[in-house]
Amino acid sequence: MSFIKGESLMVFLESGKSIAFSTSHTLNVNAEVTSTATKDNGGGEWQTNEISLLSWEATTENLCGDPRNGYSYDELYDLLIKKEPIKLVFGLKSTLPAKGEYYEVPEGGWKPKDKSGYEGMALLTALSLNAACGEHATFTATFTGTGALKKLNTTVSVMSLNETASTTKASSIAKA
Repeated sequence: MSFIKGESLMVFLESGKSIAFSTSHTLNVNAEVTSTATKDNGGGEWQTNEISLLSWEATTENLCGDPRNGYSYDELYDLLIKKEPIKLVFGLKSTLPAKGEYYEVPEGGWKPKDKSGYEGMALLTALSLNAACGEHATFTATFTGTGALKKLNTTVSVMSLNETASTTKASSIAKA
């Protein structure tokens, strides 16, 4: 059985570029409920609800460093103070190694695989920088969705992961 490894899924921002030195990404989709309890449906003993609103949020945890090929803390800070929504994609990287292969960040940074994952407009709502003594400096960014989170044509699945790895290996062989 194949599973998607965490390093294959990333957060990409407006230009399609990832955030530098990511260690973890999280996508949360939530439903708010409104009570529909009445004296007629359960006699007041059981709560009944309906979904009233959907919301979503993405977070990323990163090491601080020379960003070269991804968004840095400073670039995210600039996005935060603009107070404007930005396009966010949570999906597979377009370049994945074949099983057992090691690879470096491609020139220009990671890009999202076409039609993979989820996409929406988001506001950068929190940015924190952590510099603990004796440890690498890190930062965390939180993006709050504004509007719908759209599922792209292909879901984030093992099939799309295997197709990407096969395509990447075939193109590496063709270049050699």
